[in-house]
Amino acid sequence: MKPIIAKYLRLSDEDASAIYSGKKESESIKNQRALLDNFIAASAEFRPYEIVEFVDDGQTGTNFARPAAQALIKAAGEGKIQCIIVKDLTRWGRSYLDVGDFLEQKFPAWGVRFISLGDGYDSANLPHGAAGDINMAFRGLIAQLYSQDISDKVRSAKDAATRGGKIVTALPTYGYNFDKNDRHKFVIDPAEAAVVKRIFDLREGGMKIAEITRLLNAENVPSPRASKAAKGYHYRQKQSGRATLWGKDAPRAILRDERYTGKWIYGKTRMARLGCTKAAPVPMSDWIVLDGAIPAIITSEQFTRINNIENW
Repeated sequence: MKPIIAKYLRLSDEDASAIYSGKKESESIKNQRALLDNFIAASAEFRPYEIVEFVDDGQTGTNFARPAAQALIKAAGEGKIQCIIVKDLTRWGRSYLDVGDFLEQKFPAWGVRFISLGDGYDSANLPHGAAGDINMAFRGLIAQLYSQDISDKVRSAKDAATRGGKIVTALPTYGYNFDKNDRHKFVIDPAEAAVVKRIFDLREGGMKIAEITRLLNAENVPSPRASKAAKGYHYRQKQSGRATLWGKDAPRAILRDERYTGKWIYGKTRMARLGCTKAAPVPMSDWIVLDGAIPAIITSEQFTRINNIENW
């Protein structure tokens, strides 16, 4: 059986061409692949190896909750991978402690050779029993601090832009489209807005949420996720086979979304810490609320009446 070398490629945020043109991967991923392929092709020692590839495009490096990384880790732990190669250490991860654990504990225990081209790191060249050096440790720490600094700056920039009246979001809220002349503004999507208004009217007329969900599915009304996919917006998480159907909580989420009254509400949740995969709620007093920032689909009065109905 041939030994296996695994190329690992990662990019934190897909570039604009990948997000908006429907390309399957970003240009940076292609560049990483070319660099690793050239290195492997030029190394005679890797000619007997079988080459496999793992790609996380649009995944943060601050934690290891990445599909391709998890698959690679599982394969390496099972002894199916003999060598892992990356463009640089930050492609593998930006968490100082987690990356150090792999370099110093897991990879040596699994007999996995790790190569980082940009850092000039090859675990095969380390003295027997040594897993790393002080330079690698400092680089890992700097990468983590850099990620935290970038995260803080991005958050501050988004907050400032929102307070200045700009809509800052990757995807338009269901019922709206981005203005073709200004991506920081919303315009109404007539078909989706009609569905939103109907959901409010049905609920105010006494129909229960479960009944509304069944009605929308019976009439084959595209779900919010299906509508976004039809517009060319692609979710990064894996899609289920039932993504075209309305889930039981989708109408409820619409009925409780005050943005449909014309308010833009930003900052309701925040990541609790760098690398955390779950958002934590933010006190209402810290939300950024802009009245009249987007076109209204329903009135504030109807929203209030609906949300005062008991037995949700």
